[in-house]
Amino acid sequence: MIGSYSTQKSTLNTNKALISFCPLNCDTHSAYTVFDALDGVQEIWSALLPDNHPLGIANLRVLEKTQPEAIQFRYIIVQDKQSNPIGCIYLQMLHFNAKHYNHDILNKPNVAHIKSYLIKQHTNILICGNLFRMNFQGFYFPKDSDRPCLLGVLKHFAKNNSAKIKFSTIFIKDCLDELPATTLKENRFKNAPKDIAMQITLRDSWQSFADYKADLSRKYVQRANKIITAKTTLTKKEFTLENIIDNAALLEQLYLHVALKQDVKMGLLNGQYFVEMKRNLQNNFSVVGYYLEDKLLAFSSYIFDNDAMEIHYIGIDYEYNDTYKIYFNILFDGLQIAIQQKKKTIALGRTSKDAKASAGATPILINNYFWLKLGIPTLAFNFLYKWYNSQTNDGWKKRDPFRVTGN
Repeated sequence: MIGSYSTQKSTLNTNKALISFCPLNCDTHSAYTVFDALDGVQEIWSALLPDNHPLGIANLRVLEKTQPEAIQFRYIIVQDKQSNPIGCIYLQMLHFNAKHYNHDILNKPNVAHIKSYLIKQHTNILICGNLFRMNFQGFYFPKDSDRPCLLGVLKHFAKNNSAKIKFSTIFIKDCLDELPATTLKENRFKNAPKDIAMQITLRDSWQSFADYKADLSRKYVQRANKIITAKTTLTKKEFTLENIIDNAALLEQLYLHVALKQDVKMGLLNGQYFVEMKRNLQNNFSVVGYYLEDKLLAFSSYIFDNDAMEIHYIGIDYEYNDTYKIYFNILFDGLQIAIQQKKKTIALGRTSKDAKASAGATPILINNYFWLKLGIPTLAFNFLYKWYNSQTNDGWKKRDPFRVTGN
Protein backbone atom coordinates (compact mmCIF):
# COMPACT_ATOMS: atom_id res chain seq x y z
CA MET A 1 0.00 0.00 0.00
CA ILE A 2 1.32 3.42 -0.93
CA GLY A 3 1.66 5.73 2.04
CA SER A 4 0.05 9.14 2.12
CA TYR A 5 2.12 12.28 2.21
CA SER A 6 1.70 15.93 3.03
CA THR A 7 1.58 18.39 0.15
CA GLN A 8 3.05 21.15 2.27
CA LYS A 9 6.39 22.36 1.00
CA SER A 10 7.79 22.27 4.54
CA THR A 11 7.59 18.47 4.46
CA LEU A 12 10.11 18.50 1.64
CA ASN A 13 13.03 20.07 3.47
CA THR A 14 14.38 22.26 0.69
CA ASN A 15 16.76 23.93 3.14
CA LYS A 16 18.90 20.79 2.82
CA ALA A 17 18.46 20.52 -0.93
CA LEU A 18 21.26 21.03 -3.44
CA ILE A 19 18.93 22.00 -6.29
CA SER A 20 15.33 23.09 -5.83
CA PHE A 21 12.52 23.46 -8.33
CA CYS A 22 14.50 23.18 -11.53
CA PRO A 23 12.12 23.57 -14.49
CA LEU A 24 11.54 20.57 -16.76
CA ASN A 25 10.30 20.62 -20.31
CA CYS A 26 7.36 18.39 -19.50
CA ASP A 27 3.62 18.94 -19.66
CA THR A 28 2.81 17.52 -16.23
CA HIS A 29 6.01 17.84 -14.18
CA SER A 30 7.56 21.16 -13.31
CA ALA A 31 10.40 20.46 -10.94
CA TYR A 32 12.68 18.15 -9.06
CA THR A 33 14.64 18.62 -5.85
CA VAL A 34 18.05 17.06 -5.20
CA PHE A 35 19.53 16.02 -1.84
CA ASP A 36 23.02 14.71 -1.08
CA ALA A 37 21.99 12.93 2.16
CA LEU A 38 18.94 11.03 3.32
CA ASP A 39 18.35 13.16 6.41
CA GLY A 40 16.73 15.97 4.44
CA VAL A 41 14.40 13.79 2.40
CA GLN A 42 13.61 10.61 4.37
CA GLU A 43 10.06 11.55 5.43
CA ILE A 44 8.70 12.28 1.97
CA TRP A 45 10.86 9.56 0.37
CA SER A 46 9.41 6.90 2.67
CA ALA A 47 5.86 8.16 2.15
CA LEU A 48 6.15 7.74 -1.62
CA LEU A 49 7.29 4.10 -1.44
CA PRO A 50 5.28 0.92 -0.82
CA ASP A 51 6.15 -1.06 2.30
CA ASN A 52 9.44 -3.02 2.16
CA HIS A 53 10.51 -1.45 -1.12
CA PRO A 54 14.20 -1.96 -2.10
CA LEU A 55 14.64 1.84 -2.19
CA GLY A 56 13.68 2.06 1.48
CA ILE A 57 15.74 4.38 3.67
CA ALA A 58 17.39 1.56 5.65
CA ASN A 59 18.68 -0.09 2.45
CA LEU A 60 20.11 3.16 1.13
CA ARG A 61 21.78 4.02 4.43
CA VAL A 62 23.93 0.89 4.10
CA LEU A 63 26.00 2.56 1.40
CA GLU A 64 25.87 6.00 2.98
CA LYS A 65 27.52 4.46 6.04
CA THR A 66 29.88 2.30 3.99
CA GLN A 67 31.15 5.21 1.89
CA PRO A 68 32.67 3.22 -0.99
CA GLU A 69 35.58 4.92 -2.69
CA ALA A 70 34.94 7.18 -5.70
CA ILE A 71 31.14 7.18 -5.30
CA GLN A 72 28.76 9.93 -4.23
CA PHE A 73 25.00 9.66 -3.75
CA ARG A 74 22.07 11.86 -4.70
CA TYR A 75 18.37 11.56 -3.90
CA ILE A 76 15.81 13.23 -6.16
CA ILE A 77 12.16 14.02 -5.50
CA VAL A 78 10.16 14.79 -8.66
CA GLN A 79 7.23 17.19 -8.26
CA ASP A 80 4.18 18.15 -10.30
CA LYS A 81 3.15 21.69 -11.15
CA GLN A 82 1.51 22.07 -7.75
CA SER A 83 4.81 21.04 -6.09
CA ASN A 84 3.36 17.72 -4.94
CA PRO A 85 5.92 14.88 -4.80
CA ILE A 86 5.14 12.27 -7.45
CA GLY A 87 8.28 10.12 -7.61
CA CYS A 88 11.77 9.45 -6.28
CA ILE A 89 15.07 8.68 -8.04
CA TYR A 90 18.21 7.20 -6.45
CA LEU A 91 21.54 8.14 -8.03
CA GLN A 92 25.12 6.96 -7.63
CA MET A 93 27.88 9.09 -9.15
CA LEU A 94 30.97 7.04 -9.94
CA HIS A 95 34.33 8.66 -10.62
CA PHE A 96 35.61 5.99 -13.01
CA ASN A 97 39.41 5.82 -13.19
CA ALA A 98 42.33 3.45 -13.74
CA LYS A 99 41.46 1.46 -10.59
CA HIS A 100 38.24 0.31 -12.17
CA TYR A 101 39.54 -1.73 -15.09
CA ASN A 102 42.26 -4.18 -16.01
CA HIS A 103 44.93 -2.27 -17.95
CA ASP A 104 45.61 -5.35 -20.10
CA ILE A 105 42.52 -4.55 -22.13
CA LEU A 106 44.56 -1.68 -23.59
CA ASN A 107 47.18 -4.06 -24.98
CA LYS A 108 45.79 -3.75 -28.49
CA PRO A 109 47.83 -2.78 -31.57
CA ASN A 110 45.78 0.34 -32.23
CA VAL A 111 45.92 1.72 -28.66
CA ALA A 112 49.01 0.20 -27.04
CA HIS A 113 51.18 3.17 -28.01
CA ILE A 114 48.93 5.54 -26.00
CA LYS A 115 48.27 3.14 -23.13
CA SER A 116 50.14 5.28 -20.57
CA TYR A 117 48.06 8.29 -21.60
CA LEU A 118 44.76 6.42 -21.42
CA ILE A 119 45.51 5.04 -17.95
CA LYS A 120 45.76 8.61 -16.67
CA GLN A 121 42.28 9.46 -17.97
CA HIS A 122 39.15 9.40 -15.83
CA THR A 123 35.48 10.15 -16.25
CA ASN A 124 32.21 10.39 -14.33
CA ILE A 125 29.31 8.00 -14.72
CA LEU A 126 25.81 8.73 -13.43
CA ILE A 127 23.98 5.58 -12.32
CA CYS A 128 20.27 5.38 -11.62
CA GLY A 129 20.19 2.31 -9.41
CA ASN A 130 22.59 0.44 -7.15
CA LEU A 131 25.89 -0.86 -8.53
CA PHE A 132 26.22 -3.28 -5.61
CA ARG A 133 22.81 -4.96 -5.63
CA MET A 134 20.84 -6.99 -8.14
CA ASN A 135 17.20 -6.31 -9.04
CA PHE A 136 17.45 -2.87 -7.46
CA GLN A 137 15.58 -0.44 -9.71
CA GLY A 138 16.68 3.10 -8.95
CA PHE A 139 13.38 4.94 -9.37
CA TYR A 140 9.80 4.71 -8.24
CA PHE A 141 6.67 6.53 -9.38
CA PRO A 142 3.36 5.52 -7.78
CA LYS A 143 1.61 6.35 -11.06
CA ASP A 144 3.01 4.75 -14.21
CA SER A 145 1.88 7.80 -16.18
CA ASP A 146 4.53 9.87 -14.37
CA ARG A 147 7.46 7.60 -15.34
CA PRO A 148 8.19 9.19 -18.75
CA CYS A 149 9.80 12.18 -17.01
CA LEU A 150 12.62 9.95 -15.68
CA LEU A 151 14.92 10.34 -18.68
CA GLY A 152 14.43 14.09 -18.80
CA VAL A 153 15.28 14.45 -15.12
CA LEU A 154 18.43 12.38 -15.49
CA LYS A 155 19.68 14.34 -18.51
CA HIS A 156 18.85 17.68 -16.88
CA PHE A 157 20.64 16.69 -13.66
CA ALA A 158 23.68 15.46 -15.59
CA LYS A 159 24.08 18.90 -17.14
CA ASN A 160 22.99 21.08 -14.21
CA ASN A 161 24.11 19.40 -10.97
CA SER A 162 25.33 21.75 -8.25
CA ALA A 163 28.71 19.98 -8.00
CA LYS A 164 29.30 20.89 -11.67
CA ILE A 165 30.33 17.33 -12.41
CA LYS A 166 30.48 16.53 -16.11
CA PHE A 167 29.14 13.08 -16.90
CA SER A 168 30.17 11.08 -19.95
CA THR A 169 27.59 8.35 -19.34
CA ILE A 170 24.16 7.90 -17.76
CA PHE A 171 23.35 4.31 -16.83
CA ILE A 172 19.85 3.14 -15.80
CA LYS A 173 20.22 -0.20 -14.05
CA ASP A 174 17.87 -3.11 -13.37
CA CYS A 175 14.59 -1.77 -14.73
CA LEU A 176 11.71 -4.03 -13.76
CA ASP A 177 9.97 -3.32 -17.06
CA GLU A 178 11.22 -2.23 -20.45
CA LEU A 179 11.21 1.52 -21.03
CA PRO A 180 9.22 2.71 -24.10
CA ALA A 181 11.31 2.61 -27.25
CA THR A 182 10.02 5.97 -28.46
CA THR A 183 10.95 7.70 -25.18
CA LEU A 184 14.40 6.13 -25.29
CA LYS A 185 14.99 7.25 -28.87
CA GLU A 186 13.80 10.79 -28.16
CA ASN A 187 16.31 11.09 -25.32
CA ARG A 188 19.12 9.18 -27.10
CA PHE A 189 19.20 6.30 -24.62
CA LYS A 190 19.99 2.77 -25.80
CA ASN A 191 19.54 -0.75 -24.48
CA ALA A 192 22.64 -2.20 -22.84
CA PRO A 193 23.52 -5.16 -25.10
CA LYS A 194 23.80 -8.76 -23.93
CA ASP A 195 23.24 -7.92 -20.28
CA ILE A 196 22.19 -11.11 -18.54
CA ALA A 197 22.44 -12.58 -15.06
CA MET A 198 22.51 -16.24 -14.08
CA GLN A 199 19.83 -17.87 -11.94
CA ILE A 200 18.98 -21.35 -10.71
CA THR A 201 15.29 -22.19 -10.56
CA LEU A 202 14.76 -24.89 -7.94
CA ARG A 203 12.61 -27.86 -8.84
CA ASP A 204 9.75 -28.87 -6.55
CA SER A 205 11.25 -32.36 -6.29
CA TRP A 206 14.44 -31.03 -4.67
CA GLN A 207 13.80 -31.63 -0.99
CA SER A 208 17.49 -32.27 -0.32
CA PHE A 209 20.82 -31.85 -2.08
CA ALA A 210 20.68 -35.58 -2.83
CA ASP A 211 17.53 -34.92 -4.87
CA TYR A 212 19.41 -32.28 -6.86
CA LYS A 213 22.27 -34.72 -7.52
CA ALA A 214 19.79 -37.36 -8.59
CA ASP A 215 18.71 -35.09 -11.44
CA LEU A 216 22.28 -34.61 -12.69
CA SER A 217 23.75 -36.63 -15.51
CA ARG A 218 26.38 -39.21 -14.55
CA LYS A 219 29.22 -36.92 -15.65
CA TYR A 220 28.03 -34.07 -13.44
CA VAL A 221 27.31 -36.33 -10.46
CA GLN A 222 30.94 -37.48 -10.55
CA ARG A 223 32.06 -33.87 -10.87
CA ALA A 224 29.90 -32.78 -7.92
CA ASN A 225 31.20 -35.59 -5.72
CA LYS A 226 34.80 -34.67 -6.53
CA ILE A 227 34.15 -31.01 -5.70
CA ILE A 228 32.44 -31.77 -2.39
CA THR A 229 35.16 -34.23 -1.36
CA ALA A 230 37.81 -31.57 -1.93
CA LYS A 231 36.52 -29.42 0.94
CA THR A 232 36.26 -32.14 3.59
CA THR A 233 39.18 -30.71 5.60
CA LEU A 234 37.59 -27.25 5.67
CA THR A 235 35.13 -26.09 8.30
CA LYS A 236 32.33 -23.58 7.80
CA LYS A 237 31.20 -20.95 10.25
CA GLU A 238 28.21 -18.62 9.99
CA PHE A 239 29.27 -15.20 11.23
CA THR A 240 27.41 -13.20 13.83
CA LEU A 241 27.43 -9.41 13.55
CA GLU A 242 30.32 -9.37 16.04
CA ASN A 243 32.24 -11.87 13.89
CA ILE A 244 31.73 -9.69 10.81
CA ILE A 245 32.94 -6.60 12.68
CA ASP A 246 36.02 -8.43 13.97
CA ASN A 247 36.84 -9.83 10.50
CA ALA A 248 35.84 -6.82 8.38
CA ALA A 249 39.38 -6.09 7.19
CA LEU A 250 39.96 -9.72 6.19
CA LEU A 251 36.57 -9.92 4.46
CA GLU A 252 37.53 -6.84 2.45
CA GLN A 253 40.87 -8.38 1.51
CA LEU A 254 39.27 -11.64 0.35
CA TYR A 255 36.53 -9.77 -1.50
CA LEU A 256 39.12 -7.70 -3.37
CA HIS A 257 40.94 -10.88 -4.45
CA VAL A 258 37.77 -11.71 -6.40
CA ALA A 259 36.67 -8.22 -7.43
CA LEU A 260 40.04 -7.19 -8.84
CA LYS A 261 40.11 -10.21 -11.15
CA GLN A 262 37.24 -8.66 -13.12
CA ASP A 263 38.29 -6.74 -16.23
CA VAL A 264 35.94 -3.87 -15.39
CA LYS A 265 34.97 -2.98 -11.82
CA MET A 266 32.06 -0.57 -11.60
CA GLY A 267 32.79 0.45 -8.03
CA LEU A 268 34.59 -1.32 -5.19
CA LEU A 269 33.37 -2.04 -1.67
CA ASN A 270 35.09 -2.13 1.71
CA GLY A 271 34.69 -4.37 4.74
CA GLN A 272 32.24 -2.02 6.43
CA TYR A 273 29.68 -2.91 3.77
CA PHE A 274 29.21 -6.39 5.21
CA VAL A 275 28.81 -4.94 8.71
CA GLU A 276 26.12 -2.52 7.57
CA MET A 277 24.32 -5.17 5.50
CA LYS A 278 24.07 -7.43 8.55
CA ARG A 279 22.88 -4.59 10.74
CA ASN A 280 20.21 -3.69 8.22
CA LEU A 281 18.95 -7.06 6.99
CA GLN A 282 19.76 -9.08 10.15
CA ASN A 283 18.53 -12.65 9.58
CA ASN A 284 17.94 -11.93 5.90
CA PHE A 285 21.68 -11.51 5.38
CA SER A 286 24.26 -14.16 6.12
CA VAL A 287 28.03 -14.41 5.91
CA VAL A 288 29.64 -17.87 6.00
CA GLY A 289 33.38 -18.32 6.40
CA TYR A 290 35.48 -21.24 5.14
CA TYR A 291 38.35 -22.14 7.47
CA LEU A 292 41.43 -24.32 7.24
CA GLU A 293 42.08 -24.82 10.95
CA ASP A 294 42.05 -21.20 12.19
CA LYS A 295 42.81 -19.54 8.83
CA LEU A 296 39.94 -17.91 6.95
CA LEU A 297 40.35 -18.92 3.29
CA ALA A 298 37.09 -17.65 1.85
CA PHE A 299 33.59 -16.43 2.58
CA SER A 300 30.24 -16.21 0.91
CA SER A 301 27.40 -13.83 1.67
CA TYR A 302 23.70 -14.44 1.07
CA ILE A 303 20.58 -12.29 0.84
CA PHE A 304 17.20 -13.88 1.57
CA ASP A 305 13.99 -12.31 0.26
CA ASN A 306 10.75 -14.25 0.63
CA ASP A 307 11.01 -17.23 -1.78
CA ALA A 308 14.17 -15.92 -3.47
CA MET A 309 17.81 -16.01 -2.45
CA GLU A 310 20.97 -14.38 -3.78
CA ILE A 311 24.56 -15.50 -3.49
CA HIS A 312 25.83 -11.99 -2.91
CA TYR A 313 29.53 -11.06 -2.69
CA ILE A 314 32.17 -13.70 -2.09
CA GLY A 315 35.85 -13.62 -1.21
CA ILE A 316 38.54 -16.22 -1.90
CA ASP A 317 42.24 -16.65 -1.22
CA TYR A 318 43.07 -18.07 -4.65
CA GLU A 319 46.17 -19.82 -3.33
CA TYR A 320 43.77 -22.43 -1.92
CA ASN A 321 40.99 -22.34 -4.50
CA ASP A 322 42.15 -25.19 -6.75
CA THR A 323 42.99 -27.54 -3.90
CA TYR A 324 39.68 -27.16 -2.10
CA LYS A 325 37.49 -26.24 -5.09
CA ILE A 326 36.25 -23.32 -3.03
CA TYR A 327 34.37 -21.43 -5.72
CA PHE A 328 32.36 -24.45 -6.85
CA ASN A 329 31.69 -25.45 -3.25
CA ILE A 330 30.31 -21.97 -2.58
CA LEU A 331 27.82 -22.56 -5.41
CA PHE A 332 26.82 -25.98 -4.09
CA ASP A 333 26.59 -24.79 -0.49
CA GLY A 334 24.37 -21.92 -1.60
CA LEU A 335 22.15 -24.38 -3.43
CA GLN A 336 21.91 -26.56 -0.31
CA ILE A 337 20.85 -23.55 1.76
CA ALA A 338 18.20 -22.62 -0.80
CA ILE A 339 16.81 -26.15 -0.78
CA GLN A 340 16.75 -26.27 3.02
CA GLN A 341 14.93 -22.95 3.18
CA LYS A 342 12.56 -23.96 0.38
CA LYS A 343 13.44 -21.07 -1.90
CA LYS A 344 12.30 -21.02 -5.50
CA THR A 345 15.21 -19.19 -7.13
CA ILE A 346 18.88 -18.39 -6.51
CA ALA A 347 20.32 -15.27 -8.14
CA LEU A 348 24.00 -15.78 -9.00
CA GLY A 349 25.03 -12.55 -10.71
CA ARG A 350 26.64 -11.76 -14.04
CA THR A 351 30.14 -13.26 -13.86
CA SER A 352 31.56 -16.80 -14.29
CA LYS A 353 28.68 -17.93 -16.47
CA ASP A 354 30.41 -21.19 -17.39
CA ALA A 355 30.75 -22.35 -13.78
CA LYS A 356 27.20 -21.34 -12.92
CA ALA A 357 25.73 -23.02 -16.00
CA SER A 358 27.54 -26.20 -14.94
CA ALA A 359 25.57 -26.06 -11.67
CA GLY A 360 22.28 -25.69 -13.53
CA ALA A 361 21.92 -21.92 -13.84
CA THR A 362 20.19 -20.34 -16.82
CA PRO A 363 20.31 -16.73 -18.07
CA ILE A 364 17.76 -14.03 -17.38
CA LEU A 365 17.70 -10.78 -19.34
CA ILE A 366 18.33 -7.55 -17.44
CA ASN A 367 16.78 -4.30 -18.65
CA ASN A 368 19.59 -1.73 -18.53
CA TYR A 369 19.86 1.46 -20.53
CA PHE A 370 22.58 4.01 -21.17
CA TRP A 371 23.20 7.44 -22.63
CA LEU A 372 26.63 8.46 -23.93
CA LYS A 373 28.06 11.88 -24.46
CA LEU A 374 29.06 12.24 -28.08
CA GLY A 375 32.75 12.18 -28.89
CA ILE A 376 35.43 10.34 -26.90
CA PRO A 377 32.95 8.56 -24.52
CA THR A 378 31.15 7.05 -27.49
CA LEU A 379 34.43 5.96 -29.09
CA ALA A 380 35.63 4.47 -25.79
CA PHE A 381 32.39 2.55 -25.35
CA ASN A 382 32.55 1.14 -28.86
CA PHE A 383 36.13 0.01 -28.23
CA LEU A 384 35.25 -1.67 -24.92
CA TYR A 385 32.13 -3.25 -26.40
CA LYS A 386 34.09 -4.79 -29.27
CA TRP A 387 36.76 -5.96 -26.84
CA TYR A 388 34.12 -7.48 -24.53
CA ASN A 389 32.51 -9.38 -27.39
CA SER A 390 35.90 -10.72 -28.47
CA GLN A 391 36.52 -12.01 -24.94
CA THR A 392 33.07 -13.47 -24.34
CA ASN A 393 32.99 -17.23 -24.35
CA ASP A 394 29.53 -18.56 -25.15
CA GLY A 395 30.48 -22.13 -24.32
CA TRP A 396 28.36 -21.91 -21.17
CA LYS A 397 25.25 -21.94 -23.36
CA LYS A 398 25.94 -25.58 -24.21
CA ARG A 399 26.28 -26.70 -20.59
CA ASP A 400 23.29 -28.57 -19.20
CA PRO A 401 24.15 -30.72 -16.16
CA PHE A 402 20.76 -32.37 -15.89
CA ARG A 403 20.10 -35.84 -17.20
CA VAL A 404 17.50 -36.53 -19.82
CA THR A 405 14.84 -39.17 -19.26
CA GLY A 406 16.38 -42.62 -19.36
CA ASN A 407 19.98 -41.43 -18.84
